[in-house]
Amino acid sequence: MLFRSDFVSYGAPDTGAQVSIVGVDGKPPAEPHGPVELAPGNHTITLACNGANTPHTLKFAAGEVYQFLARQLPGKGCVATLARVRATNP
Repeated sequence: MLFRSDFVSYGAPDTGAQVSIVGVDGKPPAEPHGPVELAPGNHTITLACNGANTPHTLKFAAGEVYQFLARQLPGKGCVATLARVRATNP
């Protein structure tokens, strides 16, 4: 299953932590390390980081590009986050 449109998420290789997409709007993605493309609008992306799942519900606009990455939080371990790396096209 490949989600098409303007949301793209790429995994960051060699981060030390294993980050992957485990769900997009409640469905598993075709490729757990991206890229994933979605239609503009609200979507829930569930990311896993060393076994801990974190859902992110965001409104994505056409042309935005996101990257997912791992953050190590004291006492909480690995938390996967989404970071916008390109805003919408003017």
